[in-house]
Amino acid sequence: MLAMRYNKITDVKEILQMKLYQTAALVILALFYTAYFTKMILQAKKGVKTNQMAKGNKPRKLIIIESLLKMATYCIIPVETVSILYDLRMWKSPASRIGIIIAALGVFIFVIAMTTMRDSWRAGIPEKDKTALVTSGIYRFSRNPAFLGFDFMYLGILISFFNYLHLLFAVFAMVMLHLQILQEESFLTAAFGEPYLEYKRRTGRYFIIDRAYGKNPKRILIVSIFLCAALGLVGLMIYGNSRMQKLPQLTFAESLAYTTKHNPDAVITAGIIKDGQVSFRVYGEDGRELPAALHTYEIGSLTKTFTAALINKAVSEGRIDLEDTIDNYLPLPNGNPYPTVRELLTHTSGYRGYYFETPMIENFMIGRNDFYGITRKTIVDQLSQLSMDQNHYDFTYSNYGYAVLGLVLEDVYDTDYTTLVNDFAQNDLGLTNTKISDQNGDLDNYWVWKTNDAYLSAGAITSNISDMLSYAQMQLNGDPHFADCHQTLATINVSNASYESMGIRMDEIGMAWILDTENGIIWHNGGTGDYNSYLGFHPESQTAVVILSNLPPSYRIPATVLGVKLLEEIR
Repeated sequence: MLAMRYNKITDVKEILQMKLYQTAALVILALFYTAYFTKMILQAKKGVKTNQMAKGNKPRKLIIIESLLKMATYCIIPVETVSILYDLRMWKSPASRIGIIIAALGVFIFVIAMTTMRDSWRAGIPEKDKTALVTSGIYRFSRNPAFLGFDFMYLGILISFFNYLHLLFAVFAMVMLHLQILQEESFLTAAFGEPYLEYKRRTGRYFIIDRAYGKNPKRILIVSIFLCAALGLVGLMIYGNSRMQKLPQLTFAESLAYTTKHNPDAVITAGIIKDGQVSFRVYGEDGRELPAALHTYEIGSLTKTFTAALINKAVSEGRIDLEDTIDNYLPLPNGNPYPTVRELLTHTSGYRGYYFETPMIENFMIGRNDFYGITRKTIVDQLSQLSMDQNHYDFTYSNYGYAVLGLVLEDVYDTDYTTLVNDFAQNDLGLTNTKISDQNGDLDNYWVWKTNDAYLSAGAITSNISDMLSYAQMQLNGDPHFADCHQTLATINVSNASYESMGIRMDEIGMAWILDTENGIIWHNGGTGDYNSYLGFHPESQTAVVILSNLPPSYRIPATVLGVKLLEEIR
């Protein structure tokens, strides 16, 4: 996959987990803010002015702090929501489930705190209102449980959906909450005097428990909190496992129907080659067949197979040697260890999937292609700083590595990658509708690219089913452009039980193409923000499948799983 938030293989278990995390996080946000605003509405009906943030004739310092706090707590809502909806995690980790638990605890604590405060609860320091000093219930455990609930919720969602922008806003919000606490402590000391000072002595600002409170109630509360969290997590896991266990048994048609269920925007094209015959069908909502139109799809990382074929062409012309390190072709400092062309082709260079660059911040802010605006100079500068000094690196799927291969091709042919690949696809291969995306097509949400973007060679091609079936036929026919691309260059063995339960294996790799040696299948897939694709073929039975989808790779059942099922059914 090209999009930096997706791995190469769309792991079904991982997809289900992600969907569960997303659903749970959105439910948590909804419960939190529903409770918050419901409390305000109920108090307003009683004539209580709950929201007193930055209002009234207060000291200037307090007005500034409350204004910034209001800004922080409002701004973080869209950041959290976008991070969840678009799964903008910078990494995937078991900590995601811990984050969900922490966030759920935050909501639980916040609701109890609001309930305990009754009509004394305020957002901001009241200028004139006289409220009661509440020290009972959860306030025996913490002087600021409502703020603690905010912090837990912010921290939990951040852990589950971490990215730098999210981190920035979460830290901003939590710092402002702490500053507000300090202001409220001064206010409460002035308003209540010795009773509040005594309360401060025996109860901590955040966590210290009132020693005067009985042991049993404390244990009950703590156990209740963890039981609620555990039950919620167990429920989500049971739901996810039940869905995952059903997937391997689904047929292609059943999987397709589920993937497109109640989605009027779905347009999935499935093409097959069998017994020398080429055919395709287009499916829409609920798996219903649509007219057999040639829709234009982003093919994502299937672009890498074109880049690999261009490398193969350069090798056959004596322009490139697979065993050469990349400093033979790019202007890089002497003395640094660099990977070979072979290692880049097989994702064994040691390079990461991508390296964070400044343009990614703006791209994230406006919802643009992650790799938009990352130039040749940016890639070369990064190469100059990296040191790949190990003799061997395991398989790590790298969009960055294929961006580097694109630069190598530009140097050896003295031509920009767009011109190279468009000419290769359309003139050498006869694929007249296959080209670097110009954002023109009959579907929506195509990624925007600049003409000199360095990541074009990793996933910027658009095509249609007619061209991609012709491309698949070339693979089956052993076309000279591709025959060597299917030969094993590295043994990777990165399959796991989850992949294998869906019939997906990654045993060896050629020039970009993945080899499933157990089933005799050669394949590759691709994904961008709103598209995903799969091309797999079985040379022995001379069958092939192409799946092109206008749905994101993380949406229900991805094209890879659909393609594997269909290929298994026809061969």
